[in-house]
Amino acid sequence: MTPEIIRERAFFLYLIGGESFNSIAITLRSEFGTRTTAKSVQTWATKKDSIGMTWEDRRKVVTQKAESHIEVVAENRLVEIRSRTKKIIDTIYESMISANAPGIKTLEGAAYAFKTLAEFETKLSDMEDSKVSPMMLIQSFFNALMKCKPVSVVIEKHWDEINKIIRDDFINVSSANTPTIKNVTDR
Repeated sequence: MTPEIIRERAFFLYLIGGESFNSIAITLRSEFGTRTTAKSVQTWATKKDSIGMTWEDRRKVVTQKAESHIEVVAENRLVEIRSRTKKIIDTIYESMISANAPGIKTLEGAAYAFKTLAEFETKLSDMEDSKVSPMMLIQSFFNALMKCKPVSVVIEKHWDEINKIIRDDFINVSSANTPTIKNVTDR
């Protein structure tokens, strides 16, 4: 029986490097002094673990979480840009309407800057509005899974566990980025 640490190292090599089963076996032999073969690594990769996932399933989960994190970072960046743009627009507007208008060479220049920033803010808003929400993607994904009879049977059987995982993950993402906790509705 191969120690769990060797299998986890093999999975790590598969996940991070996307290495072939043969190259993973070579690395394991080198690092641990084992006689691990590519066939053994392939068996580990295709065998379902205690929660019914293969290595490819686990890699997809990690990839999805990474993509979600990147999406959240991008969203936060958009909010920050929008906030800065609003401050600049407000400052230019106040300068345009103030009696002494310091720092503005011409009214035309200020009006052009105001127009450009307003158009930029509108584009940001349009980008945000046209984006598909994560909840829409999740719902679409689940709808597709439920149309496949063998998959829907397994989902139904394990729905309580799946629902708990989704709620926990969603609450963790929400609380890390906003002070409010959003609830996922039950099916």
